Amino acid sequence: MKLPSPLSDMNEWLIVGPMGPGIPKSLSHLPIMAIDGGAEYCTHMDAWVGDGDSCKTKIDCANIYQYSTNKNLSDFALGLSLFETPPNRIHLWGLIGGRTDHELFNYGEALHYLDSAPNSELIFYNQQGNVHARCLGKGEREIEIKETFSLVSTRMIKIRLSGECLYQLARETELPALSSLGLSNKGQGLVNIYNDGAVMILFPNSPK
Repeated sequence: MKLPSPLSDMNEWLIVGPMGPGIPKSLSHLPIMAIDGGAEYCTHMDAWVGDGDSCKTKIDCANIYQYSTNKNLSDFALGLSLFETPPNRIHLWGLIGGRTDHELFNYGEALHYLDSAPNSELIFYNQQGNVHARCLGKGEREIEIKETFSLVSTRMIKIRLSGECLYQLARETELPALSSLGLSNKGQGLVNIYNDGAVMILFPNSPK
């Protein structure tokens, strides 16, 4: 299953998960995909995906993707699979802060998705509305970072780091899966990041 046109051509989306809270005005103008109980926090939806196990609200949406509870992928993973053409950016709201295993696998599904979506970006927000993690597909970007950050991958990739950060990697360097090599860097302005595979930038000190 895929999203219908013209939704399939949208370059920026908001995906809302079941952890809430309500969507901020700064993101409410985007096309919205609710993941199961995420519908509780949406005043409108362009698409709903789920098996209904965390949703008490009657779904009022033109595009409903209902799945059985007996499935081998999470509702979030199934939602991502609907994007035939990867958007440039997907904002992820209400998908962290609950069960540790759910949060961990949401990160994993985001990175798996980006393996097939070079130059795309998925942004996780915490429940205070602060950016907690930015997941990047293959590519090179200049990002403003003025705080502690860590780079995390789920498989062996190569990275370069330059610009205004404490620890730089001028040459391509292998970053193994979940390696502490990427732990606790310090951004001081514009940081240039090259990655030849999906990588996550974690901001561990973002206010919670």
